[in-house]
Order: sequence, then C-alpha cells, then structure tokens
Amino acid sequence: MKNKNKITVLLILCCVFMITGCKPEKDIVGEIMPLASEYKKQPIMEYFEFQDKLVIVSNSEKLRNDEASIGEVRLLVKGMVLKYYPEDKKAYGKYYIRRYLDPENEIEEIPVMLDINGYHVQEGYELTKEIKDFKFMFEEVSFSQEYFKTLKIKESDYDFEVPSYSVTYLLADENKDLVEYLGNNNLLKHGSGYSIEFSKKGNYYDGGEVELKIEKEGEAYILESFNYGVSEKGIDYKGQFLGEESVKNE
Repeated sequence: MKNKNKITVLLILCCVFMITGCKPEKDIVGEIMPLASEYKKQPIMEYFEFQDKLVIVSNSEKLRNDEASIGEVRLLVKGMVLKYYPEDKKAYGKYYIRRYLDPENEIEEIPVMLDINGYHVQEGYELTKEIKDFKFMFEEVSFSQEYFKTLKIKESDYDFEVPSYSVTYLLADENKDLVEYLGNNNLLKHGSGYSIEFSKKGNYYDGGEVELKIEKEGEAYILESFNYGVSEKGIDYKGQFLGEESVKNE
C-alpha cells in the first residue's frame, strides 16, 4: 500500500512539472547563453555590420526618487532606440528623456541616425554631447561563459506555455567594465551591489532583454533589449528622421 502511495505522489509531481514547465537550471542557463554572448564589448556599428536583416536595439536608464517633492522629478527615464536598416547600412531611431513629476510630465524625443561616422540628429535639433557619446551597455561591458561560471545565480525561471526563460546573476563590484560603465553614466552614486537578468521568449533565439539593477533600494536600473524578429511593420524611424510620413502598425 505504501508503495502505491509513493507511486501516486510521483505521478502527481510529474504532472505538476509538466504543467509548470519546470526545467533544470543548467538548461535554462543554456537557453540564455546566446543572448549573453552578445556582450563582446564591440562598437555598435561593428555589431550592425554583421546583420543582414532589420534589428532593433534599445537602452533605457531609469532613476527613481521616491522622496521627491511636488515639482521635482519622481522618475527619470532616458535612453536610445535604434532600428538598423541593412540595405542602407544605417540605423535610425530616437533619443528620449522622460521626466515624471507632479503635476505635469515632460517628454523630449530627438530623431537620430547612426552611420559609420557616428550619431546625427534631425535638422532643427542639437547634437548634444549626451547623444554624440551615447553607448549601449553591450558596447562597454563584456561577459563570457567563463565569467558567468564564477557568478552566483540569484534565481532562474521558465514558463512552459510561452516558453520564456530568465536567469538572474549577482555581479561582483570588482567587474571593471561594469563599474566603468556605471561611472560614465553617473550611476555609481546610487549604491553598490548589482544583479543582471537575462531573459528571452520563444524557442528560437530572436533577441531578448537584459536588465541591470543597482541593488540599493532598487532606485536605479538599466534595461537593454535586442529584437531580431523585426519586419517593415512598426515604427518607421527612417521615415521620421527624413521627414517623410511615419508608419506605425504596432
């Protein structure tokens, strides 16, 4: 009788595992590696030159100030979105700054173009130093499989239905690339102790998201994404920059 009960319990557990999509941690890490391997510390145009289809990359930096008074910025979001057009060997997109405050919010968007000579802005806008010198995290920070083996996994997750994968690593403060990148973005003052989450959806590698969190009170983090499953649909960043009629099919 006891053996039958054990078998019943095992069958129930197996069914639960099948429904929830549980996977060994090493399998989840294996799914994430293609995304992590993008971080080779290379210039963005050098990265784009190897692409033969539309690609979207984005970087968003968020700073939260929960102690802000009325009129002060409670949340500052700024970053870059680029859509690479392989036939032109150029990327078009926007640099944006969004200030969330009471009683009004401020949103600034500047159409940009990137080619082998660097960033350009649409006529009528100023090419600021912040845009001219903008760097994506994957341009400045390098991660290798050997490096990941030295890190502690904070948590991992797998959703059977999508499927989707995510792995969160704890990063050491002595990561020189990371410390330098945060310093260049004026983020070191927000604390030390970092974690980085790699996540993607779908069975095939068509991009994913990377989220770098500064652990101190969760007040600052950087979100970066790659999307290779891109078509001509969506925001026509090229048309917007050239002053043509923009198209949005999203």
